[in-house]
Amino acid sequence: MKKKRNLQLLLLFVAFSFLLSACGGDEFIPSSWAGLTPSEDGSRLYVAHNQGIYALDPASGILQLGYPAEADRGATYFAAPVITSDGQLLAGAYNNRLYSYNLASGAELWRFTQARGRYIDSPLLLNDVIYAPNSDGKLYALSLNGTLLATFESEKGLWSTPVTDGKAIFISGMDGIVYSLAPRTLAVNWQTDTGAAIVTAPVLSDDGLLYIGNFNSEVLGLNQRTGVVEWRATLNEMVWGPPALSEGLLYVGDLGGTFYAFEAGGSQTPLWQLQLEGQLVGAPLVKEDTIYLTSAAGYLYAIDPNGTIRWARQTPESKLMGTPLALGDLILVSLLENDSILIAYDHNGTVQWQFTPDK
Repeated sequence: MKKKRNLQLLLLFVAFSFLLSACGGDEFIPSSWAGLTPSEDGSRLYVAHNQGIYALDPASGILQLGYPAEADRGATYFAAPVITSDGQLLAGAYNNRLYSYNLASGAELWRFTQARGRYIDSPLLLNDVIYAPNSDGKLYALSLNGTLLATFESEKGLWSTPVTDGKAIFISGMDGIVYSLAPRTLAVNWQTDTGAAIVTAPVLSDDGLLYIGNFNSEVLGLNQRTGVVEWRATLNEMVWGPPALSEGLLYVGDLGGTFYAFEAGGSQTPLWQLQLEGQLVGAPLVKEDTIYLTSAAGYLYAIDPNGTIRWARQTPESKLMGTPLALGDLILVSLLENDSILIAYDHNGTVQWQFTPDK
C-alpha cells in the first residue's frame, strides 16, 4: 500500500509540475491559469494571475482596477480571490502568504505569514471565519482581521478549497484522505482514506453524499455524516478536476481525456462517455441545457446532456485548464501559455473579448 501511495504521489508531482509550472532558462518560474471570482451583483470580475489581481468589466473585459495598490515583488496569485462582507479581497499567493486588500482601493490591510507552503486554491469563508488550505498540509482558521483562531494538520498538502454544508467543513488532501471538520475549532468529525492522492475539491449533493475524485482513477460518494463510502465508480485515468452535479446526473472528466455522465448514487456504469482531446483538468460547468468543459488541448466544448457535442472551439497554442465561469450571457475561460489570460465566449461559441494584462 505504501509503495502504491508513493507511486501515486510521484505521478501527482509530475502532473503538478507540468500543469502549474514552466521552466525558463535555469529558472523555475511558477505559473498557472487565472483564478476567477465575480462580484455578488455581477458588475465586476476579479482575475488573479501572476503578480496582479485585475478587476474587469465583465461585459467588455476592460480593466477597472488593479490589485495590490503597491506590488509585492515576491507574490504571485493564481487562486480565485474571495470577497468578504466587510469589503476585503482575500488572495493566497505562491510566496506562502495570504493577503487582505481593501476592495475599493487595493491597499493592503493585513497579511498572514505563518504558512510554510503555497496557497494553491482559495479560502472558504463561513460565518466570518476564513478557512485557508495550504500546501504545507495545514488548514488555517482566521478571523476577518487575520488573527489565527485554529489550525488543522493533515498528513500531506492541501491543494483544494474546502466545502461546507453549514454544519461541517469537508476537505481533501494529497494524503488521499477526506476529512469532516467542526467549524471554527477544526476538530475532526470523521476521516476516510480513499487510497489515492486527491487534488480536487469535494462536491456536496442533495442525496447526502460527498462526491470526490482521486488519483486511483476513481470517483467516490461518501456519506456526509459518517464518511462511509457508499458509491464508487472506476474511470480510465486519474481524476484531477471536481465533478459537477445537475438534475441527478454526475459529470466528471479524467486526465486521459474521457468525459463521463453517471446517475448520481446509481449505477457504477456511465450513462455515456466521450473521448475528447487533451487532459480534462477543470470541473464541468452546467448551465441550463449545456455542459461546458475545457481541455489541455485548448478546447472549450459545449455538450448536450445526452452526450452529443454541440460545438467545440480551440484557442491555438493555448491550454485551457480551469473551470469555465458563467457570468451573464458569457462563458469565461482562463488561458495558459498565451499572452491573453482570459477569453469570453457567448453561448454559440463566438469570442466576445480577450483580456491581456500589461507586461
